[in-house]
Amino acid sequence: MIAESLKALGHPQRLRLLEALADGEKPVGKLAELLDLPQAIVSQQLRIMKTSGVVKQRRHHTNSLYSIAHDGLLQLLNCLSKCQSHCVPANRSDATDKRRHDTHQRRNEK
Repeated sequence: MIAESLKALGHPQRLRLLEALADGEKPVGKLAELLDLPQAIVSQQLRIMKTSGVVKQRRHHTNSLYSIAHDGLLQLLNCLSKCQSHCVPANRSDATDKRRHDTHQRRNEK
């Protein structure tokens, strides 16, 4: 279950949806408007998030309202955001790559 939840959080649109839900439940149409995405895309992403336990859904008249399933998810996102500054960027500089290459060559020469 944890792996499924983390996998569901591994998509930029789903992270944006989670951020949009941080201040409370919202209908699909409002989320689509806030994120400037087609409603069909938002519905598809919410379905994935619901299946993995990241969001919950409740019916109110003819609307489906979505909210974050557990407050701990927001705490997790905040923690990951803080840790992100300590991660190595995906596009390392050429100098870093050259140092790693040189180190690797020296090890192979021994």
